[in-house]
Amino acid sequence: MSRIDQFASAEARAMDLLAEAAGLTAFALVKRGISLGSARRIARLSSVYFDPQTPFSRHRARCRSIGAHLALPDLETIEGFASKAKTLGGHKAAWELREYLCTLSGAKEIRREGAAKIAELESASDKSLAPKAGARFSRHGDMTRLTLTLDEHTMAEAQAVSISHAKQRSGEDFSKQQFAEAIANLITGADDAQRVETRRMIYAVVPLPELARIYRSEGDDLVVHMTDGTSMSGREFLEAEFEAEGLAALIDREEGPVDLYRTSRFASIKQRLLLHAKSTTCIWPGCNKGAEHCQAHHIVPWARGGPTNINNMAHLCKYHNGINDDDPTKPTGRGVILSRDGTIGWYSPRTGTFIKVYSPR
Repeated sequence: MSRIDQFASAEARAMDLLAEAAGLTAFALVKRGISLGSARRIARLSSVYFDPQTPFSRHRARCRSIGAHLALPDLETIEGFASKAKTLGGHKAAWELREYLCTLSGAKEIRREGAAKIAELESASDKSLAPKAGARFSRHGDMTRLTLTLDEHTMAEAQAVSISHAKQRSGEDFSKQQFAEAIANLITGADDAQRVETRRMIYAVVPLPELARIYRSEGDDLVVHMTDGTSMSGREFLEAEFEAEGLAALIDREEGPVDLYRTSRFASIKQRLLLHAKSTTCIWPGCNKGAEHCQAHHIVPWARGGPTNINNMAHLCKYHNGINDDDPTKPTGRGVILSRDGTIGWYSPRTGTFIKVYSPR
């Protein structure tokens, strides 16, 4: 057998190679003529499948048996997925994934199934890490922190009422301390004499084809996005009791909201409603602040001739509107919201990255 054949045979039946390398260090393998990179990979994989001192011996034995047909690159691919599984679910999840992937054949199948299993683990991990409803007071010196966790609809209502109350007490530009004091006064009832009933306008953004499905009772799987940053299922939307002032903003997938023109720097009420149909949250990547707490931002600034119409406007929260890098005289280096061929997205001048913004979120 030629050396090429010997090399191909060793790579094709990696478990035999790893068994022979059991107990050897990478340095020992280098001394026998193997390159440092290959020696490190072989020593690492050999310790995974052939180290008798580590737990999960049954999983290890089954992997050696059912994975005898795998090549060295296949085992390296499996180990990459096993490492992710260990992070998400611990050693047991990693070994269960190794055992499953060792039954497969070919790099393509291993990558496909490995990615699917990792996605399942990530989903399970997200659910297990989801916060549970509750309240907690924790004292820090002479200050006490309140942490309150409830469902998104209740908290969106609480946020709107709290902001409205803070504005009544301290004006539009209230500080964080004034906001906290307003919330505390709402809880304790200290401002009952001054309290004014707060009414909210929340809008649902529903594409026309989806609205038809909802009213045919076929929309259980659809998600309706609200302008307070929350969402509900099609069934919940159908059963919801909206007040007389409630409005479902209907949009066409092709045409989108109606356009208006440059008459004023500030968006009219009608334009703000149309913006709600365009995006239900701040469009800055990663921000989920509801549209009702956002500002109507000019993509091409008003000062440089940008019109006040729907195609040139987008929702940005106060913070992201402030750091948006659209003033060449005051660069922030934080990226800028742009429109390219009708597509709105965030652009980084430093890296050239353009992230398309999808609406609703």
